Amino acid sequence: MRKFISAIIVSLFCWQAAQAGEPVEYGFFNHLGIGASVGTEGFGFDLAVPVLRWAAVRVGISKYPNYKYSKSIEVEIESKSFTKDEIEIEATLNDNIDYKVLVDLYPFRNSSFHLTGGVYFGSKNFVSAYNAEPFLDEKEWGKTGVKIGDYRICSDENGNIKANLDIEKDVKPYVGFGFGYAVPKRRLNVTFDMGAKFWGEPGIYVNTKDNFGDTQYTRITKEGLSDFGEKDVDKAFDIMSKVIAYPVISIRLSGRIF
Repeated sequence: MRKFISAIIVSLFCWQAAQAGEPVEYGFFNHLGIGASVGTEGFGFDLAVPVLRWAAVRVGISKYPNYKYSKSIEVEIESKSFTKDEIEIEATLNDNIDYKVLVDLYPFRNSSFHLTGGVYFGSKNFVSAYNAEPFLDEKEWGKTGVKIGDYRICSDENGNIKANLDIEKDVKPYVGFGFGYAVPKRRLNVTFDMGAKFWGEPGIYVNTKDNFGDTQYTRITKEGLSDFGEKDVDKAFDIMSKVIAYPVISIRLSGRIF
């Protein structure tokens, strides 16, 4: 992976040097570029305009690719009609779309190397997990659910249980660097960007019932799952607490409209 990224960077260094003599001059909104990107943040689309000779603004969207993961877990179903059993859980990336406003700064006059800062903003709900098949009788829907560790997870009106992986921030600062012009000096341009968007510490949330029967949106803790029995629970929570930023690596194909 490191060799692949190094090869891309070296290639872009050589390519941007060949572009240095192009006659296009950047000024305040005097050009417009359009771009499509692919990378760790999924697929993206943006518009770009120069605001100074050494700065450009990009406004666009990005969407994560679809992904699904399945796992059987052992739970205790809170009903006299059911006993401890395993249920199949499916986890999927939600239809996450991030909107972005980024500023590229070009510190060297004849180089497409740029520093980038800005923000992404979108939904906090990143991943949802739910039962793949019904496991409760219809008469139990919305009345009972499952017990995992210290938590009584409620079923909804359709008899399903659900857990969400939510990120902390819906406004995520971004910093990074790259090679290539947001608004091409030629009609077409390929850029490479690498950076991170900081979304805070993610957490797992479920709908639970308290002793009064009231439903609340609760964040699950490692301590609350201490008797769950899954060997990798502690490891998963320790890793999750450190993932406060999402790495962004993307390749963008752009064109200059005028």
